[in-house]
Amino acid sequence: MPFCFEFCNAAFQRKRKYFIASLVFCCALFPWRVFASEAPITIGFPLVSHPWSASRFLEQSLNYLNWKIPTYSFQAKWISVDDIEKAFDEGKLDLAVFPSGYLIDEKTRQHRLLMTMVSREAPDPDAGTACAVIVKRSSPIKSLSELSNVPIASANKHSVQGFLACLRELEKLGTDTDKLTKDHVYFLGDLNEKNVIREVTEGRASAGFIRAGLIEDIKKANAANVLEDIRVLSGPYAGPAFLKSSESYPGPTLVANTKLPAETVHEIMAALFSMPPDS
Repeated sequence: MPFCFEFCNAAFQRKRKYFIASLVFCCALFPWRVFASEAPITIGFPLVSHPWSASRFLEQSLNYLNWKIPTYSFQAKWISVDDIEKAFDEGKLDLAVFPSGYLIDEKTRQHRLLMTMVSREAPDPDAGTACAVIVKRSSPIKSLSELSNVPIASANKHSVQGFLACLRELEKLGTDTDKLTKDHVYFLGDLNEKNVIREVTEGRASAGFIRAGLIEDIKKANAANVLEDIRVLSGPYAGPAFLKSSESYPGPTLVANTKLPAETVHEIMAALFSMPPDS
C-alpha cells in the first residue's frame, strides 16, 4: 500500500506539473485583458432638478454598458452642474454627460464630444433643451419684455437651462441682463426647480426660470397638473415638444476625456449605438 501510494502520488505530481505548464502556455496565448482587473471607468452624470425623465435613461445606459462590455467596469458619479466641469478637467471623470451650455465655449481642450441624447419629445440632437419662464396664471405679464422690473426666482445661477438660456433669450430682446440679475433675479441656492414654481404660485416672485420639460416631467411622475396655477411665456420656437420660452439648444452630450484611450472610446460608442431605443 505505501508503495502504491508513493507511485500514484509521483504520477500525480508529474501530471500536475504538465497541467500547470499547459495552463501558463494557454494564458499566454489568450487575450489577457479578459482576466485583467481594469480600473473602473467613471461617468459623471449631472444632478438635475427632479423629476427628470432622462435620468432613468442614463441609468439604463450604464447598466447596458456593464452588460455589453464586461471587460470594463463602469460606475456612475452623480455630481452638481457647478462641479462637473471641474471634476472632468481634473481627470476625476473619464466620461461625462454635459449640459449643452458648457460645451458652447469649450474652455478646455479635454473634451472629446461623442454623442448627444435624444428622446421622443426631443428627437433632434441639435435642439434638445430650452428654458421656460413661468408666471402665475392670473398674472398680467404676457411677454418676456415685461420682466425688467419684477422679482424673478431661479434655482441656481449656474443652471444652463433654467437660468442661462432664459438670460440669453432676454439679451436678444435688448434687456440689460446684468442689471436684471443684480436688481430683480434672486436665487434659491438649490437644484430643486419645483421650489421656483412654489415661489411663483405663492406670490413671492412674479416670474420664475425653470428648465423646459420640468412641467411635463412632473405631470408624468405624479399626474399633477401644475398648469392649473401657472403658465409659460412661450413663443414660436421649434425644437422639443415642451412648453418653452427660448430657442432650443443641443441636448445633454456625452463627452470623453482625451486621456481615455481611443480604442476604449470606440468600444463604448459602438455599444451605446447598439442599445435598443427606449420608449
